Amino acid sequence: MTDPEKPSKNRGSRRSDVTASSKLPATEELTEKRGGLGKNGYHQFKGFGFEVPLPQWGVVAVTALIVLGVGATLWFTIVLPHIENDKRLISQDAYLQLAEYQKHFTEKPAYDSKVYEDKSGDLSIKVFSSDGCLHVTRTSVNPGVQPLLRWVLNPSSVPKDSPPTPKQADLSLSFKHEALAGNCLNPHPGQFRFWSNNQNGCWQQVWRQWPDGCEHYQFYNTCYGYFDPQVHWTLCYH
Repeated sequence: MTDPEKPSKNRGSRRSDVTASSKLPATEELTEKRGGLGKNGYHQFKGFGFEVPLPQWGVVAVTALIVLGVGATLWFTIVLPHIENDKRLISQDAYLQLAEYQKHFTEKPAYDSKVYEDKSGDLSIKVFSSDGCLHVTRTSVNPGVQPLLRWVLNPSSVPKDSPPTPKQADLSLSFKHEALAGNCLNPHPGQFRFWSNNQNGCWQQVWRQWPDGCEHYQFYNTCYGYFDPQVHWTLCYH
């Protein structure tokens, strides 16, 4: 016969099991709340219609790829088109002048001198040793006239470029057959009139015509300020 005042060992054991089993789910739930991890330390990554268990480093890698993807998308769809549009709002020559000003803004010139002066004003140049660029300033004695400023690049830093050919040029350029007869003088004597067509990139097609009817065109690089040496005669009467 069992003593009613003495608890049964089996009954106490069952109580301990119940207590332990009731604490286990709470512990797992606490672990998931604190670390966001499953039983094996993996995250359940959900996206694009599927679910994949990933370790912590995998989640970091996927997150980084998503951030980089979003950043690249914003760069190519918003930022870069905005920059290119800003470049198109000003001429190539103006853009290069502003770029040189930015480049040498904090640089002290290696040479700074007034090279010419007359009753109308003076001319000064600055030489920058980092790339050999010159900065030319033409001032007036009239205080109400703004000085003229111009950057002159080192010729060796100017990229090599060739004027457009008839196949490469847009329809704004005219390409007549060059004169097959006659011997045009170059340089041609006398005053000429000139006109130009629309630009093709940096290249401007410049036409010249003399009173005797002789005519030629030549390409001028508006970005760097020089003429292509080739002269294309289209009409000759000598």
